Amino acid sequence: MGQNIDWVVLELALESRLANANGNAFQKLFSDIMERIYGDDFIRVKPQGNLGDDGVDGYFLHEGIVYQCYGAEDGKVQRHTEVGQKMRADFHTVLASGTRIREWRFTHNLLSGLPKPLLDVLDELTQLGNSKDVKVGQCGRATLLKLVEKLDERSRERLLGTKALAEDRLRKLPEAVNAIVDDILIKTLDYVAPEDPPKPISKRKLTHNDIPDNWQRLLRHGFEHGSLVFDCIGRNGDPKAPNSAPAYFKTLYRNLASNDLLPGEILSQIHADLCGAAASRVDDDRSYAALAVMACMFESCEIFEDPIDMPTGTLVHDPAQ
Repeated sequence: MGQNIDWVVLELALESRLANANGNAFQKLFSDIMERIYGDDFIRVKPQGNLGDDGVDGYFLHEGIVYQCYGAEDGKVQRHTEVGQKMRADFHTVLASGTRIREWRFTHNLLSGLPKPLLDVLDELTQLGNSKDVKVGQCGRATLLKLVEKLDERSRERLLGTKALAEDRLRKLPEAVNAIVDDILIKTLDYVAPEDPPKPISKRKLTHNDIPDNWQRLLRHGFEHGSLVFDCIGRNGDPKAPNSAPAYFKTLYRNLASNDLLPGEILSQIHADLCGAAASRVDDDRSYAALAVMACMFESCEIFEDPIDMPTGTLVHDPAQ
């Protein structure tokens, strides 16, 4: 489409949007995306009184694809059994409805992937679908990312709160990082951490902590600016910055981890914390800077755990790679 898109900012915006799109809000978001891309070829289905929607939330007319939407709270399944039962019920309903169906897709906002109980249900429905000549699959974050990449600038801003246009982020990065560091220092006025030098980390740290693939990709990108982030922290006018900023991240990470959140959920919440209060429009520069600061704290072992059974001679970020 000839668009100069900042893919990192776009993916971060989608991550945030999915985490906050629960229930009907996710179904609306998905339908809005599909309509803006495919126009009248995609049909948004509205329940009709006692007749319901026959297990169809969205329908791709010419392809005969049925989409069944599930918007989990905070992008995480709360009750696996109930969700699995609804998947089965909706699939059987649409099979019996007379709707022309060639493919059925369980469409969801699960940020950490499909839990094993729901994978088992999906496999069960796949076997049933094969006997009915209906292909069964999922439409998750990876597919949704490919879809939003097709949106035009205006639609991205309308639906995700960002135009995600590629700009000279590096030029604006120091100012954005400094703003984040200043905000952190305001929250840590009375705390001074001990001076512990950053430790190099092994390449296993990403896999050791079960960091999801999308966040591995984002963090590796953010690692490129580690030296700039440390420079901004070191040059901050507050002499406590080199201690207080890492200490803030240690505390934030431990608090989130104590709530049994998954690694991807922890990273999403840290990024949201650094970006500030939720707004209708994403501050692209701050979002990008937040990723750089997070990656820097990850690399220096302020957040997540270093695999203690491995030598610490090889850094995750190798500029030569």
